Amino acid sequence: MLSKSMVKVLIAVINGSNCLESLQKELKVSKSWMSRIIDSLENQGFIRKVREGKGLRIKVAVTPHAIAFRNMYLDKPYRKYAEILSGKNLDVLLAIVSGEKSTDAIGDMMQVQARIIRPRIRFLANNGLIIKKGRRYGISKKQNEVILFLQSLRNFSKKNGIVLWKFWETALIKTNRLSDVNGMLTGFNKYADFGVQVNTIAFMYYTGVKKLSVEDIFLHSLFEVNDQRTFALAITLYAKQKLYLKKKKQKIMLLAEKFDKLDETDNVINVFEMMKNNNIKESSSFPIVDMKEIKRQFALYGVKNV
Repeated sequence: MLSKSMVKVLIAVINGSNCLESLQKELKVSKSWMSRIIDSLENQGFIRKVREGKGLRIKVAVTPHAIAFRNMYLDKPYRKYAEILSGKNLDVLLAIVSGEKSTDAIGDMMQVQARIIRPRIRFLANNGLIIKKGRRYGISKKQNEVILFLQSLRNFSKKNGIVLWKFWETALIKTNRLSDVNGMLTGFNKYADFGVQVNTIAFMYYTGVKKLSVEDIFLHSLFEVNDQRTFALAITLYAKQKLYLKKKKQKIMLLAEKFDKLDETDNVINVFEMMKNNNIKESSSFPIVDMKEIKRQFALYGVKNV
C-alpha cells in the first residue's frame, strides 16, 4: 500500500534528495516520521539505503517497479502522483491493469462495495487513465509508462516461486518444492478433496485470508491448464461438482473476471454445454477437443448424466 506521503518522499529521492536530513528539510517533517516512511518504502522495494563513507544515502531501488516509477515520473513529472497512486485510487488501477473489469469485480478484489469505488473511477478517468468498455473499465493503452509501473508493482513478491496472479497480499504462486509453500494449496493440488485425484509434480498455493471453496480451486486450476489432459481434468471437476448450477456458475464467472480467466472459463463451459447437447464442434475460441480424453476422465471419476 502506498500513501500520499510515501509517493512524495519517493519523488523527492528521484529529484535528488538522497539523505534523511535533506528529505526532512524538503518535506518539513520530523526525523522519526521520515524514518518510518523510508522504512516503509524500503520494505516495499522502492528505495534502498546505501552506506557511503560515514553517511547513509537514500537511493531508488533497482527493483522493476521502482525503476518503472522513476521512468514514469520523469516522463510526465507534472502529474499529481501523490493523489493518483495512493490509497484506493492505486487499488483500482492495480485491479484493472491485468484486464478490464466491472465495478463488482473491482469491489470484490478490494473487499468494498462497488459504490465506494465509483468516485475513484471518475477521478482516474478525469485524469486520462481509465477508459470504459461496455460495463467494464480498463487502463488507457496510451499510458504505457503507467501500465509498466502498475504491472511491475503488482507482480513484486519476496516469496519463492513463480507469481501466477497477485493483488497486494493475495496471490497465486507456483513452486517445485513443498517446503516453499507459504499458504493454502489450491488448483490441481486440491482436486482430490472433491473426488478428482490428480498427480502433480509442482505445488500451487494461495496467500489470502478466505477459506477456499471448490469454485475457487476450479478457477485457480485454470492457471495450470496447458494441454488436453489438464483441460479434460478441469471439465471433469466442473461436471462432477455441478459447477454449472446457476449460483455456482455466477460465482465462477465473477472469479474468472477477477483472475483474468474469462476466456479459459468460457472454453470449459462451452465444451461442457456442447457435450450435454452431443454437439461438439471445432471452434477458434478453445483448443481442439480430445473427446476420448474427456470421456476417459469422466468414466474414471464417476461423472454421469452428461
